[in-house]
Amino acid sequence: MKINIKKMNKIYQELRDLENLIINLERKKIDDNDQIELDKFYRKRLKLFNLYKNLNKEFPLKNKEFSILKKLEKTLNTNIVSVKNQKKESIAYYCNNEEGIIEFTIKNIELNQIPFEIFELKYIRKLSLINSCISKIPLSISKLDHLKLLNLNGNMIKNVPKSLCSLRNLKKIVLSNNKIKSIPECLFSLKNITQLYLDNNLINLIPNAISNLNSLSILKLKNNKIKKLPESLLTLKNIELIDIRNNPVADSIDPTMLRLDQLIVKN
Repeated sequence: MKINIKKMNKIYQELRDLENLIINLERKKIDDNDQIELDKFYRKRLKLFNLYKNLNKEFPLKNKEFSILKKLEKTLNTNIVSVKNQKKESIAYYCNNEEGIIEFTIKNIELNQIPFEIFELKYIRKLSLINSCISKIPLSISKLDHLKLLNLNGNMIKNVPKSLCSLRNLKKIVLSNNKIKSIPECLFSLKNITQLYLDNNLINLIPNAISNLNSLSILKLKNNKIKKLPESLLTLKNIELIDIRNNPVADSIDPTMLRLDQLIVKN
């Protein structure tokens, strides 16, 4: 792990100087203006302390991952930067720890397919490929068995492969703004899922098996073609939000479903 000693020393000195200011001010009988100044010092002290505590914890990339990123840069024709160096215009970036790359994001690049090199990042926990014209989720997705978040918002995906169902650690799936018509029933066996975003697709059916998602808290189904909701939705004990706006079912909702306080039917 690489530590920036010079920067740490600078922050440490700032903390000492600030602490002296705070001590001197606290010894006084302070008025309102002093209190405002003191509160400002407290906030600054906390910020500096967190900077010092977490400084930088920069973990060098492993040779294999460095090689993978270089290949990806050629494939994407863009620079891939650490999230610490990310700028507003950055379209490809990663975050790593002592294990390796744990988060990877690509956005607004016309990919058509997911680069195979991504499936070599075996420690990845969060993968976001947004607005990238991806038309297919390959079977290789099953290699990412540490994955907790998969965000494929704004692509051209029509089918969700059963291989996705093998990712038992998934907690959040975002498949919004695609062309998906149906969801494989096995997806509802992923009992760790807490958030499922399927809005703005072509889905016409939600199977009863959704009741298996005991941890589910957010279900977004807005702007689909769903004609009927399964009564098993009533058994989801941790649900906080079900958004079914702009679906055929929203105009003829079963009164049973209206018992769900979490249900959003209309704008």
